[in-house]
Amino acid sequence: MAASIRLAAAALIVSCWVCAARSADDLTTADLMEACRSPAGSHGDRACSIFIGGFAAGLAAQRLLQIQGHAICLPVTDAPAQSRQTIQTFADAHPELRDTGAAQVAAEALLRAFPCH
Repeated sequence: MAASIRLAAAALIVSCWVCAARSADDLTTADLMEACRSPAGSHGDRACSIFIGGFAAGLAAQRLLQIQGHAICLPVTDAPAQSRQTIQTFADAHPELRDTGAAQVAAEALLRAFPCH
């Protein structure tokens, strides 16, 4: 479960918090709540929606993979950077998937690269 949470948070957070790029590991609850309390349509509001939506989508994807008998085992170190590179490389190698849902393509890329054995 921790791997899916890390995957969801790290792979799908794409925003800058208080003008400083941060990884999901650096994001605190205080940071998230500050963003979520921002005015509607602001950068903080969008960052909050992106983080929470990505987190929920990651958990849903992990559950679906479990139901199907699959699991993604991310590397212990540098998972966000490796995940990003893996997804980008996979997407570039499969231009026919450009109109496919991003979560589906990301899950397929990571499952192929990091299956649990």
